[in-house]
Amino acid sequence: MPDRPTRRPSNARLVACPAERSREAGALVKSLLHGEFGFEPDPALDADLEDPVTSYRAEGGELWVLIDETERLRGSCAVRRLSSSDAELKRMFIDPEMRGAGHGREMLEEAITFCRAQGFARLLLDSTRDLHAALGLYRSAGFVQIADYNGNPRADCWMALLIAVSH
Repeated sequence: MPDRPTRRPSNARLVACPAERSREAGALVKSLLHGEFGFEPDPALDADLEDPVTSYRAEGGELWVLIDETERLRGSCAVRRLSSSDAELKRMFIDPEMRGAGHGREMLEEAITFCRAQGFARLLLDSTRDLHAALGLYRSAGFVQIADYNGNPRADCWMALLIAVSH
């Protein structure tokens, strides 16, 4: 059986996206969403990508970016507030060169920690069944499949995580 290639740990760091890098973060997501994954641009579905920091923070959410040692943005992850009890995981993308080094888990843990601190009871997400590694990550964190909650035409899989609030 051939060995699976392993990635060396990188010196990338995950930070709340600086406001001045918001449009750059949106451009990164667009390049992966439209370029790598082949989704057609949609002004309604992608409105948050023009200024994602403002979009998510204005609604009580957050946007994080993965920044490498050269200060290049290499990934993103956001949380959108849906209601007083529900939040949604959004725009979790990692540059292909950075995958396999644990950054996805780090981003997901940061999002869950944020949701717990904000008092959300559930973290929802939509995805596609083709993203096997991402779905495996979500399942390993405790997400379970649920019914369509948002009518996103790009999605064919919806999941939720019950968040234990710390006392």
